Amino acid sequence: MRKDQLFHLVQLHKPTEKSFKIDESIRSQGHIVVRLPPYMCDLNPIELAWAKVKRTVRHHNVTSDFSLKRLKEFTELALSQVTEEDWRGFDDHVLILEENYWQRDGLMEDTIDRFVIEVSHGEDSGIDSTKSAISESDAA
Repeated sequence: MRKDQLFHLVQLHKPTEKSFKIDESIRSQGHIVVRLPPYMCDLNPIELAWAKVKRTVRHHNVTSDFSLKRLKEFTELALSQVTEEDWRGFDDHVLILEENYWQRDGLMEDTIDRFVIEVSHGEDSGIDSTKSAISESDAA
């Protein structure tokens, strides 16, 4: 099965999850809520915004003696410098990455039709190493 088919099966059989008010609001507007996998920062545009903010704060930290007050000032300055144009760029970048993931996903599933599994039992077991070839048609 392809990943999208497996995902559909998981959605059908997974236990009910927590309900969030924001999700209910989004669904009521006819949208589908999709969560990113944990720690999947490259598909989350806010990570690119945070990178810009941290870069700006780091740029202003020339003496390495930030007081809490100065850190707050530089952070507010950095946040104000994330523009609407930046956000469009972050979103566009994520869309390109997502498309690349979809293309690579299809390439992997479409090109693998045969692979070899080598089982080694070690020298002490007295069993010779064996090789077996399995094709998708054999496994299905």
